[in-house]
Amino acid sequence: MKTFEGPGDPTADSGSYYPRTSYIANYWSHNVSKYPTAMADGTSQTIAYAEAYAVATQWQGERFAFRDSYGDGRYGSSYWDPYAWGGSVVIAPAPNTQFNPFIPAGHAIGGVQVSLWDGSVRNVSAGVGTNTFYAACSPASGDVLGSDW
Repeated sequence: MKTFEGPGDPTADSGSYYPRTSYIANYWSHNVSKYPTAMADGTSQTIAYAEAYAVATQWQGERFAFRDSYGDGRYGSSYWDPYAWGGSVVIAPAPNTQFNPFIPAGHAIGGVQVSLWDGSVRNVSAGVGTNTFYAACSPASGDVLGSDW
C-alpha cells in the first residue's frame, strides 16, 4: 500500500505480504484519555506521527501498517514510546547500519518529518535537542518547546 510508505524510505517495499509503513505514532499522544482536552500542551505543540524506516536491520524487524501483524511485538510496533526508547531521532541512516528501530528515522539528510495533532508538519533537524523533542512528544506535561524547535 503506497499510502503508508514514505517516498524517501529506502526500506519501503510494496512487495511485502503485509503492508509496511514508513511512519510511527507517538505512544504518549495516542493514549490520552480525551482528545483534544487531554492535550493541555496544545495540538500544535504535540507530535502525532514521525517518519521511520519500514524495515530495521538491527533487529530484523518490519514495521507493519496496522500495529504489528502478529500482535506480539516481534516485528516492530507502529508506535514508539519517546521515554522508553529515547527522545532522540536518527537522520537518514544507511539502511544496512545499526540504529535503534524504535525511534523516528528521517528519510532525508535534512531531518525527520513529524506531523502534529493540529495537522501541520514540521522538520526536526539534528539541531533540535533531546529536551525540546521530549517536550514536543508529551501531550500534557506543561513543558515549553525550546528555541531550537
